Amino acid sequence: MGRDPLRSLRVDPAAGVDLEAQIQGQIAWLIASEKLAEGDRLPPIRRLAQRLGVHMHTVRAAYALLEAEGLVDARPGAGTRVRHYDAPRQSLHTPDVPSFTIGVILPEYSPFYLPYLRGIEHAARDMPALFLFSNAHNDSRLATRHLDQLVAKGVDGILLTALPVDLAERMRPQRGRPSRLPPVVAVDIPRAAGPAVVLDSEGAGDQATDHLIRVHHYRRIGLVTAPLTLVNVRQVFDGYRRALRRNRLPLHQELMAETSDFSPEEGRRAAHALLESSPDLAAIFAVSDMLAAGVLQAARERGRRVPQHLAVVGYNDIEVAALVDPPLTTVTAPAFAMGQAAMEMMSVLTAGKQPRPVRQVLATSLVIRRSCGCKVG
Repeated sequence: MGRDPLRSLRVDPAAGVDLEAQIQGQIAWLIASEKLAEGDRLPPIRRLAQRLGVHMHTVRAAYALLEAEGLVDARPGAGTRVRHYDAPRQSLHTPDVPSFTIGVILPEYSPFYLPYLRGIEHAARDMPALFLFSNAHNDSRLATRHLDQLVAKGVDGILLTALPVDLAERMRPQRGRPSRLPPVVAVDIPRAAGPAVVLDSEGAGDQATDHLIRVHHYRRIGLVTAPLTLVNVRQVFDGYRRALRRNRLPLHQELMAETSDFSPEEGRRAAHALLESSPDLAAIFAVSDMLAAGVLQAARERGRRVPQHLAVVGYNDIEVAALVDPPLTTVTAPAFAMGQAAMEMMSVLTAGKQPRPVRQVLATSLVIRRSCGCKVG
């Protein structure tokens, strides 16, 4: 296990909570947090009792509680070992009472999610809710750990945002398997059946590309895209491809540059690569405004004036899009409305009802500024 995570355990005799419950709760949290992994062995009862300054019977009772919850397995001669953590099973041991807490798991911290969080808070302004925010760093394994931790904390619901659909399905109650899992609203997860709030990201890719084709008459349009393994990004690409097909234009693989993330530096790197391999390229669509900001920087570094020598369009319409030079033409993703709709759906679910509709699709819309070549303002 490396550094012993149980060194953080302590008990408070004056807390008004049984000591065995204090020990059990802390160990359960370490298991849900993957600080104690499947197969790890808990200390012998006598040793842990001495370390905590409690009676052996107290530690024995705590271990018995953990075993009753299916978190550990005690065998004579083999000691007490941690079992695989199973959120549905663990939820059965969570008190079925309101905790007035809502978990929100984000794929990353980015400017796009600030209005989203404001929308959540606005929808919950009259509720006695405390929000627990976590960042998955676009890592499914870390997101899974956060889900398990939120179940262990007994949250009333979880807003799971822009992460793989299998994580949302993992938290749905399975037929024939008892659980008291908290309700989950899948947000910006296109394949989620519901409850879900999603964006018309395919429409966004279509609108941006079609504008460059039909209004500005570009025939070769570069694409700077975040990883296409992200389903919501793939939808934007599908819209880009749909607009090309409708306008009878081929899809040129050499005009696509895939980045590792949504950062401006990655957008800058990708734009340099495109403009190096295709010096005549005169239009680029970036699947996020942060990537588009990097494209603008690369254009400046190469002496390509925007929009005179290079048209640029983004997606999201974050606050900075109107402040860059030139102001960025982009497609609005209604992040505030997405957060508001998700929290309103969650409030219905936590009241024990079913939302109608169970799946909401929010429209996206083109915002014309100067980076595409339009004469505005």
